[in-house]
Amino acid sequence: LAFYVKSPRYLLSHNKVEDAWKVFSLMAFINGKDVNSIVKKQEFLLKAGKINDDFPKDPLLKRFYSILQPPYLRRTVLLLVVFSIQFSTYYGSTIFLPYNLQILGVDPYFVSFVGFLAQIPGTCLMAIIVEWPLVGRRNSFRLFTALTAIFFFLFAFFRNEVA
Repeated sequence: LAFYVKSPRYLLSHNKVEDAWKVFSLMAFINGKDVNSIVKKQEFLLKAGKINDDFPKDPLLKRFYSILQPPYLRRTVLLLVVFSIQFSTYYGSTIFLPYNLQILGVDPYFVSFVGFLAQIPGTCLMAIIVEWPLVGRRNSFRLFTALTAIFFFLFAFFRNEVA
C-alpha cells in the first residue's frame, strides 16, 4: 500500500483535478509515454470539468450513480444476478444440507463445523489462483462458479437411503 495511488477517474469525481493530472502524468511516465503527446493539460482540465458536471454533488451518490451509467450498467446487472444465484445456492446448501443430514442422524453442529472447515481450502486456493497472471480474476471467478454448479448438480442427484 506504500505505492498505492487513486485512479484519475476517482480523483476527478471528487474534484481533485490537480491530483488527477499528477497521477495521469505518473501513469504516462511509468508506461514510457510523454503525457503531452497523449493530452495537453488544458484539454485534460476541460474534460475534467465535463466529467464533474455529469455526477451528482453528494460523494455517496456519485459512486452509486456511476455504476448505473451505460458503460457499467450491463455489468452491474449481470453481477447482481450472479451474486444472487450464488448467494441463494450458498445459503440453500447451509440450510438444506444440515437438515437432510440431521434426518440421517448426523449432528447438525458437526455438519456446520465440517462445512466451515471445508471452506478454508477453497478460500485459500481462490486467493492463490486469483493472483496467477494467466488466470486472473475473471477466469478464476468462472472456474469456481462452474465447479460450484457442477458439485451442486451432482449433489442434487445423490441419494443416501436410511436403512
